[in-house]
Amino acid sequence: RPRVWYHVMDAYAQLGDTKSLVKCFEQLCQVMKPNHLSYKVLMNGLSLNDDVNGMLHVFEQMKVNKVLVSSSIYSVLISAFRRKEHRKHLMEAFLDMRKLNIVPTQEVYRSLLRSFAAMEDISSLKKVFAEMSVRMRPTPDTYERMFRALGKQTVELDHDSQAEQVSRGNPNLEYIMELYEHMKKYCSRIS
Repeated sequence: RPRVWYHVMDAYAQLGDTKSLVKCFEQLCQVMKPNHLSYKVLMNGLSLNDDVNGMLHVFEQMKVNKVLVSSSIYSVLISAFRRKEHRKHLMEAFLDMRKLNIVPTQEVYRSLLRSFAAMEDISSLKKVFAEMSVRMRPTPDTYERMFRALGKQTVELDHDSQAEQVSRGNPNLEYIMELYEHMKKYCSRIS
């Protein structure tokens, strides 16, 4: 039963024992052909333990073995690149998804937004949010991430000062106000 293997692999990952994780994956490969889910569990375990090079090696192995590469696999990659601040790899993975016509999931978009927010790359953050908004309805959590990222770039101001900043053309405050209106329109309840 593959699920048992996945649970054992995940336990090794949680314990930080990547040698046993990889050994367990190799044993799994002796009794069954690995699929995208078994590769995802392995990659996620390596990612959790900051083994980005090992994860990339496994990803290349997937391609060589012609295993389905899904958006969930890319989500693992993008999340790991975000945590390790590998902006170049993150963008390459996202562009690779586009080239392969793999539609990003909410999870992938969230990882991208978190990445650009952490890197304070507001331009990329806005582009990804715009693309995401066309494909799916953003969640309140998504708006919260956007507000936080933009807020880091904007000095904390009282309401009157915010209006003054907007009138002088502070682009982040203008965008925050646009996002707020967008959120009110698409989220039924704002808390």
